[in-house]
Amino acid sequence: MAAIMAENETLRRENAALQSVKDALRESEERYRRLFEADLTGDVVAAPDGRILSCNPAFARIFGFASRGEAPGTDIRDLFEDPGDLDRVVASLRKEGKIENVGRTRRRRDGTRIHIVENVVGRFGPGGELLEIQGYIYDDSERKRAEEALRESMEWYRQALDNPLIGYAHCEVVVDAAGKPVDYIYLEVNRAFELFTGLRWEEVANRRVTEVLHLDEAAGIIAIYGNVALTGESTAFQYPVPTLAKWFEVTAFSHQRGRFTTFFTDITERKRVEEALRESEERYRRLFEDDLTGDFLTVADGRIIACNPAFVRMFGFDSVDDALDTNILDLYEDPRDRGMLLARLQRDGKVENEGRVRKRRDGARIHVVENVVGRFNADGELLETQGYVYDDSERKRAEEALRESEERFRAVLENSLDAAYRRNLRADRYDYMSPVIREILGFTPEEMAAMSLEEVMERIHPDDRRSVEAELDAAAASARGLLVYRFLAKSGEYRWLEDHLMVIRDPGGRPLYRGGIVRDVTGRKEAEAELARVHRDLRSAHREANLYLDILTHDIGNTENVSDLYAELLVDSVEGQAAGYAANLKRSITKSIEILGIVSKIRQIHAGPPTLRPTDLDAVIRTEIDHFPAVPISYEGASCKVVADGLLCEVFTNLIGNAVKHGGPGVAVTVRVEEQNGEVLVTVADTGRGVPDDQKEEIFHRYERKQRGVGEGLGLYLVQILIDRYGGRIWVEDRVPGHPEEGAAFSFLLRETDAVRPSGR
Repeated sequence: MAAIMAENETLRRENAALQSVKDALRESEERYRRLFEADLTGDVVAAPDGRILSCNPAFARIFGFASRGEAPGTDIRDLFEDPGDLDRVVASLRKEGKIENVGRTRRRRDGTRIHIVENVVGRFGPGGELLEIQGYIYDDSERKRAEEALRESMEWYRQALDNPLIGYAHCEVVVDAAGKPVDYIYLEVNRAFELFTGLRWEEVANRRVTEVLHLDEAAGIIAIYGNVALTGESTAFQYPVPTLAKWFEVTAFSHQRGRFTTFFTDITERKRVEEALRESEERYRRLFEDDLTGDFLTVADGRIIACNPAFVRMFGFDSVDDALDTNILDLYEDPRDRGMLLARLQRDGKVENEGRVRKRRDGARIHVVENVVGRFNADGELLETQGYVYDDSERKRAEEALRESEERFRAVLENSLDAAYRRNLRADRYDYMSPVIREILGFTPEEMAAMSLEEVMERIHPDDRRSVEAELDAAAASARGLLVYRFLAKSGEYRWLEDHLMVIRDPGGRPLYRGGIVRDVTGRKEAEAELARVHRDLRSAHREANLYLDILTHDIGNTENVSDLYAELLVDSVEGQAAGYAANLKRSITKSIEILGIVSKIRQIHAGPPTLRPTDLDAVIRTEIDHFPAVPISYEGASCKVVADGLLCEVFTNLIGNAVKHGGPGVAVTVRVEEQNGEVLVTVADTGRGVPDDQKEEIFHRYERKQRGVGEGLGLYLVQILIDRYGGRIWVEDRVPGHPEEGAAFSFLLRETDAVRPSGR
């Protein structure tokens, strides 16, 4: 019984101890739970596969969950900008056990991006397996934005100070015993100061202005800057420096007594312009008075308030004073014209080059051409009319005579084998076209007259439109032009036309008509095209011969020189380094053989037209992959036949070989084949160093452009001409878009044959 009692007492004490431990654990768990939930840092626990197991309210707020209970069960990768980040985090935890204070960009539930700083700890099982990921995150977006704003602000101030358009100087004033400013010292200047003044910083640093400029020139600005530095009153002024032959516009202020800062710009050119404007105003005043065109100014009711002597002579006034304060209506044949003129000015602001009949003071009628411009106030009310008139009576009489002459010439043109035309540029129509146009293009003159300029341009061959438009623009300036273009005739065939044209302008220089002689030169152009084809063939043969000559004299010559050097060394050294020399010799010879092989294939390609046939693309790729047993190559194939020949294997030999050669240790290659709309897209991608954007086009032409080393560029040149030979095209992109440093992806298209495809493997 005593033993039982003792055992019971022991059990009671153990029970009490266990209860005490349980209470302590419960209290600790409650304390840590409160810390977890009240923590302003976003705390989260996730499984290695990304499932969120639990989180605190701060985490829910940071990432935009409606509540803490919404987060568990979701995938933490949904909050990553790059879902692949989880794999990197897991790998880092397995290696290091934790990640400390790493700034990252994450996404909230609504897709907005935030910047966070996170600490991550892994919890591992007894066997070292990762059980949970514990994250402690705080939203760093505001600090990040403030940091960016500060960086932008600092950059703005730096750029402002280095602004090449604004000179800057910071100086200290020198005063005499009475406190009067007598000089100042340059403490700091910017590059624009040097540019504007021609004085380098080394020439002015810590020197007085009187050591740089003559005292007579410096005295004025010493007084101005001295007042700014001693009173703190800012100022702005313009100042000439004759020694520098410059004018400057200056702003000066002080933030520390005895010192001042000045910003200034070079306004020398502006000063020259102002002087030129003064001279120009005087010149234009003289032009107004001396102008042979009748210039006048009236107010809205028609009173003449200014005119020049030519206007006086034109309308028969005795003097300028005689014309002033009379009414312009006295010179109108129909006074109602004035109301219509004012209405047009109110609507359009001006009337240009209009012929009218007007009356002189003696009642004689004259034909004039006038331009009138309205001047309006801020409310759109017409204040004045400015008129420019010239007597067109003689031209009008000459025009009548010309019309008679034109009838005579029309008869000549209509019997020519070439088509003459005149197009009214204002009416956008042909107002004359020779009947022979029907024999040239099949259209009657009436059908041509009905064509707008847009319809005419639509019938010009698309390849010729740009040059025609450019020549028409040039002809508008020079008044003459020669067009050679293809025009779609009524029969549906293109005819080559040669158009000798001229542009007729009005007195103001504006194009009124375009006229010319059109000749059918289709036969001549066909002969020229045949001659050009022969010339192209000869030029191509010449270029090919030069290419082979360059290969033989440059690349193979260099390779053989290296081989010869190592051969000589081998003769002189039969032991020790002999093995190294022999290896180098072997590599050089191998390189030479490789170049010769590629050149041989290029010669084979250029030797004659290809004999293309259905080729099993899958078999070619698998055979070439077998030639690289040491390289990890992933192949995503498709069984199909393409139009090619026995050299198709060289495409894969060179692309995979380039990836291995330039990719470095550990490079991986992926070959992918996709069928699309009668074509086959083949991609050979690698994880190597990639191709920079500015080289993506040139790498296929590097050998032709001689941007190469020994043999460099031949492989891709061979690949390109083979793909061209098969009727496809090739290009290179980034394996990871936007990240050229993560590898290249060479893609090319091949034509798929209609042959029955074998069953897939």
